[in-house]
Amino acid sequence: MEGTILIIDDEERNLKMLENMLLPEGYKVLKANNGTDALEILRTETVHAVLTDIMMPGISGFDVLKKIRENKELAALSVIILTSLTDKEERIKGLELGADDFISKPFDLDELRAKINTQVKLNYLRMQLNERAKLVKVINKIDEGVIIANSDFVPVSINTKARELLGVKEIPVNILSYLKEKFSEDIRVSDERINVILKQKTNQSDNAPSISLTIELIKDSSGEVDSYIFILKKNKLTGGQFENSYCG
Repeated sequence: MEGTILIIDDEERNLKMLENMLLPEGYKVLKANNGTDALEILRTETVHAVLTDIMMPGISGFDVLKKIRENKELAALSVIILTSLTDKEERIKGLELGADDFISKPFDLDELRAKINTQVKLNYLRMQLNERAKLVKVINKIDEGVIIANSDFVPVSINTKARELLGVKEIPVNILSYLKEKFSEDIRVSDERINVILKQKTNQSDNAPSISLTIELIKDSSGEVDSYIFILKKNKLTGGQFENSYCG
């Protein structure tokens, strides 16, 4: 499992013990022995989960948790409280402040592994949802129709203009299949950028409105296609003005 974990504890042996547990799991580990240093690390480093003790000199673990939840940039960060198994009051206060989970002392490797893995995955999901929400706000302000689909052509985001151009209320299950079914062109997706003019099958008039479609490919670090961006724009074409094209 990949990810960066910040451990906050004023006892060096606890920091070392947790670090030795997490490093073999594939995590990068950052350490702080007080809340002030921890908040500085969070300001400068990308962290995917925080493990924090409660009782520390100066800023307590509860204070750190509260500041994380008050920070818009960090509010979704997973925070796990290190606490004793029997301290009910600590757990209640932690939940009230927004703790995601608890790990009991003495530390158990299986419990630690399971809870960290779960919280890191949830943190990635929260980040993706947050970025997606920002993306939706941006693409809804664009004058062109924009559809973002995954590598299987399942739409992830579709803006208002795209819905208007396609005349859809419900998001198609597979955008490529939908376009092939609705329009007369047999759209062939290659490894390059694609440009094509689409005309509805139900209206073959030369003067009928048509849609200009561009498909952009987004690849991941390994060179594999991660997603597709479909860009749609309404045109008013006359016969012979444009030819359907597939170009890189």
